[in-house]
Amino acid sequence: MNNVIHQFEKMKRDIKQTDKLYSLFNSINNYPLIHFTMRKGTSLLRQRLNKKNEFFTNISQLYCPPANCLPSYGRANLPYQPMFYVSTFASDTKAYPPRLITLMEISDFVKNKESKGIERSTCSLWINIEPLNLISLPFSEYENACSDIKHIQNLWDKMKESNTLCSEAIEITEYMSNEISRPVTQNSDYFIISNFVNFLLNVNQSTCSADGIIYPSVPAKGNGFNIAIKKESADKKIIFKHASLCFLIKNKMKSTYLLMNDSDSLCRDGNLKYIQRKTLLSDGDNIYNYNEINELFIN
Repeated sequence: MNNVIHQFEKMKRDIKQTDKLYSLFNSINNYPLIHFTMRKGTSLLRQRLNKKNEFFTNISQLYCPPANCLPSYGRANLPYQPMFYVSTFASDTKAYPPRLITLMEISDFVKNKESKGIERSTCSLWINIEPLNLISLPFSEYENACSDIKHIQNLWDKMKESNTLCSEAIEITEYMSNEISRPVTQNSDYFIISNFVNFLLNVNQSTCSADGIIYPSVPAKGNGFNIAIKKESADKKIIFKHASLCFLIKNKMKSTYLLMNDSDSLCRDGNLKYIQRKTLLSDGDNIYNYNEINELFIN
């Protein structure tokens, strides 16, 4: 194992060595990353879980959480560092839709094969009003990846075949790609990768102009992807368009995802006004009315 990789592994057991960590990051002059420009007007989806009879009544509740609400490491954020996490539509139709991707990222209920009942969430749609400059690490471990992740894999393979990359830079970059795309058991497991993302987006001179980073959806095993966008970029380049209160109705392995109420208008001070749907749209084949929902589950 490369000596630098060995030191990364040791630091996972001691997350106080931040200065040494950034010194190791700076040991590479030019990281071989993949760059993308996301066109203006791309649909970006976020999702947040609701308690029963709870509505998010202001756009601020669907946007980046306040810094003081983020005491832990995330996959692409340091403690107290807001990031605008979203998903968008993959290029191929076989990929999971971003509405499901965003729900899988935040919900244990949807992933539990034995769960039964109703889980409520608010799915919000956002649009970028300027192009987004994004970076990506390489990914090569997903057999059933969506076409966008496969495209990143192919670009990386071509970069390696060119024989112009430093071997240590390749090893560290591939190590970090594994870190950002692996399941974790606790938030402190994100220590290495969240600091590396911060290094790329806020410290490293050759990459800090990027607006965010693309990475595969871990729960979807690469069959969909997420984007973590710097808050200052989201503030300037992204606007709210629409929100829906949604029900995931689940009976073990069978489930239906319903859009219940819509809010596509902003009142004064960013307040949201919801309108109840007469019929409930489903991602499946079924369309229900409200009386039928009450008969399915009492929760």
